Amino acid sequence: MKCFFNIVLCCIFIVLLAACSNEEALDLTSTYSFSHEGQKIELVYFFEEILNYTELEANQTNEETFTKTVLEPFEEKSSLTTNELTEFFSETTNLNQLEEKTHELIDRQAELNETIEKTMIEAIDLLPGGNTSFYIIPVNPDDWFTINNMKGISGAAFFDNKVLLIIDPAADEEMIQHTVAHEYNHTVHMAQNGSSSMATVLDGVITKGKADVFASSLYPNTQVPWLEPLTDDEETATLEKLTDTFDSTLFVEYDDFLFGNISANIPQWANYKIGYQIVENFLDLNPNVPVLEWTTMDADELVKQTDYRYILE
Repeated sequence: MKCFFNIVLCCIFIVLLAACSNEEALDLTSTYSFSHEGQKIELVYFFEEILNYTELEANQTNEETFTKTVLEPFEEKSSLTTNELTEFFSETTNLNQLEEKTHELIDRQAELNETIEKTMIEAIDLLPGGNTSFYIIPVNPDDWFTINNMKGISGAAFFDNKVLLIIDPAADEEMIQHTVAHEYNHTVHMAQNGSSSMATVLDGVITKGKADVFASSLYPNTQVPWLEPLTDDEETATLEKLTDTFDSTLFVEYDDFLFGNISANIPQWANYKIGYQIVENFLDLNPNVPVLEWTTMDADELVKQTDYRYILE
């Protein structure tokens, strides 16, 4: 009988220990913060919310589950709208895959903290900015484009120094570093230039170019899918289109650069590719301009100091 009670007590202890461990794990995946050069950087993880969603949705079919468990907590924590998140993440029927990916990311949480902290320290040393918050969410298993075409990570910068990172467990350190640096450059530019950061087609092109030149200056050996060079014909077609539409404020015109226009020989991600070329050319001709200055420089002013100035004529 004594042996039986010892076994029961031991089992209770193990259960309690496991519960404590799980609670600690959830705490670890919620937030992480650090400071560098007076800038506070906060990482906010949405792993627990995603696991709540997969558990509830697996037991009941309710279209409100995703809103209640993911979108509303996201809006409360970030002050970003649910509409802004749904552009990048939505419901899925692949609940098992999403749960698996989330657990894999939880296992990598300490590594993610270390990678992002190291990246931001290097980025801040080169480009001072403001306090920045990163909101990190697992990739939707249905989002094959991010998983396959973008090497498992995508990001988006918002005003007030806020960044959304969507990560697949397969994303490697180099791509995470490049993406974090890229989005951080956007936040500095947006904080200085406000809505004019993306007011015209040219603003959008040069903004993307600035971010990738900045990230590539920190991590020059990273192979970034959207920066594969344009062919001569693609470059000619892209520049002709940019010359015709540089001052346009119509999103449909910018979409041709982002998504491509096969009939016009403009490839997908032409905005990144040609923007990168133009900003690189600017720096070749103006090597002594400080990073903060060219990051926050108006797109028109930057282009005027390049070999691509004819775009504006």
